[in-house]
Amino acid sequence: MPRSYARVQIWLHWIIAALVGLEYATSELVEEGGAFLAGLHVWPGVAILVLMPVRLVLRLVLGAPEPPESEHPFLRKVAVWTHWAFYVLLVIIPAGGLAAMYGGWKGGQLLHDAGEPVFFVLFWLHAGAALVHHFIFRTDVLTRMVPLLARR
Repeated sequence: MPRSYARVQIWLHWIIAALVGLEYATSELVEEGGAFLAGLHVWPGVAILVLMPVRLVLRLVLGAPEPPESEHPFLRKVAVWTHWAFYVLLVIIPAGGLAAMYGGWKGGQLLHDAGEPVFFVLFWLHAGAALVHHFIFRTDVLTRMVPLLARR
């Protein structure tokens, strides 16, 4: 297993995170009407759908660092499953939204809408765990994705 993420994995992580932030910020624009305003929400979702297969292939080919050895086995499993849940949701949520908007599939809207709150619970768990690892446990978990924070 690699000790850190590859640079391309780090870039994809933060690009997709920024796109998710843009999706959140523009989510109300879809309902306000107009193709341009809706596009401000739709196109970042399309970008996420294009980037996620690349990210998944890189994860499978390049691997990912193991959770810290000092971490409780249950929390190690939570970390692994949380990451895979993110990958699934980052495909299902935008795909569902697109299927609803352009394919007229109501089930797509259900997937999109049901996935969002699950995603944000995972997001806060993920961000909180990274901060706890960095500031309390003093592990390298956060610096794997934010190399500038690495202690020299």
